Amino acid sequence: CRPHAMHVSGCYGMCETMEVPTLSPPYKEPLHSTCNYDEFEFQTEQLPDCDPGVDPTYIYINAVSCVCSVPSYDTTSYYFRYFLPHNDKR
Repeated sequence: CRPHAMHVSGCYGMCETMEVPTLSPPYKEPLHSTCNYDEFEFQTEQLPDCDPGVDPTYIYINAVSCVCSVPSYDTTSYYFRYFLPHNDKR
């Protein structure tokens, strides 16, 4: 599909902490708060101008609200991870 601009809401910001990071090995798992999704929703866009036979459906996460909390490493990462809603059977 050709480039297409979309509005996506995410979470960002500063959360206060007293934890001092360890920048050298051995690293420790951080326990400080970060700005995370409090609520989010899956959005679906139909991308325009796709080649024949290409599925134009694009699913992404859109933030509804954010909160300072200790991240869950089961659902949070610092790289892009594609996942579908639990009821999607693709």
